[in-house]
Amino acid sequence: MNGTLYFSAYDGSGGYELWKSDGTEAGTLRVRDFGAGSFSTKPRYLTNVGGTLYFSGYDGSSGIELWKSDGTEAGTLRVRDIDSGSGSSKPRYLTNVGGTLYFSAYDGTSGIELWKSDGTEAGTVLVEDLTGDLGSADPKEITQIGNRLFVAATNDVVGRELWSGVLGSLQGDFDRNGLLELVDIDALVGAIAGEGNPLHFDLDNDFLVNGQDLHRWLQLGGAANLPSGNAYLPGDANLDGVVDGSDFGIWNANKFTAAAAWSKADFNSNGVVDGSDFGIWNANKFTASAGNKAQSNQPSLPGIIKCGDHLRDLDDTLRKRISRHIDALFRHLDAR
Repeated sequence: MNGTLYFSAYDGSGGYELWKSDGTEAGTLRVRDFGAGSFSTKPRYLTNVGGTLYFSGYDGSSGIELWKSDGTEAGTLRVRDIDSGSGSSKPRYLTNVGGTLYFSAYDGTSGIELWKSDGTEAGTVLVEDLTGDLGSADPKEITQIGNRLFVAATNDVVGRELWSGVLGSLQGDFDRNGLLELVDIDALVGAIAGEGNPLHFDLDNDFLVNGQDLHRWLQLGGAANLPSGNAYLPGDANLDGVVDGSDFGIWNANKFTAAAAWSKADFNSNGVVDGSDFGIWNANKFTASAGNKAQSNQPSLPGIIKCGDHLRDLDDTLRKRISRHIDALFRHLDAR
């Protein structure tokens, strides 16, 4: 790093610690001694990212965690205690991906998953929980090719496979314009309603595109757009943070029509604006988005999906959709 070699070594008295060398005997020095006597930090996975050295190390109190160094004793610091307390997150496979550090780690709740760091505590975050439970995806072989990141990881549904995600975009930003807006949630509603459901709409990684993904988008959108960071409420057709008369006006203008779009008040994503959508509006009317606090840290690697083709039997979905349209038509005729 910056023309200096960094390595882990044992000098017979200070344990295995972080050392550096400029190629001379006088310039080969221990960077920092983390503990007295033979205590060992055992630095591993030394990785240079933009002139900062990152490594996995142990300081005797916080377990094996992520550290960084600028080559000085004072500048060798713990980045974040990911598995807080004496537990160890054991960061592994540290990889420089376009100036951001990606690695695998365990936070005590999500299993061994994919993380990233910009070198700050706040910027060291879980990218995505590929298992969605206490199980571990155990990502390895972290590799960047173009604007995509590839990892080998395990999921309970498909086993250990190759996964990929687009770098530098927001989860839920389906048109990749850097914003979470109506065009994105409309695309998601259309996919849920059965108008094609590729897995990039699968925001919760359960290999289904359904109402859970819509709930997740409302969380992500609120976190990105609303001052409170709270989730958008169902019934907020114009995404202004309040379920009010303007949203009712949108429902009223589109009622009893086939419209698979949130912006047209299809709040339950069934492809029809009907009484059930009015019921959703009515349940939240005159309410601002004040609950369901969303996670504010947006990962820069959203929508990680298994590589390869996934075939789904859509016959049942299509039959249900046709049935819903017929039911809506009869309700419309009865109303007349």
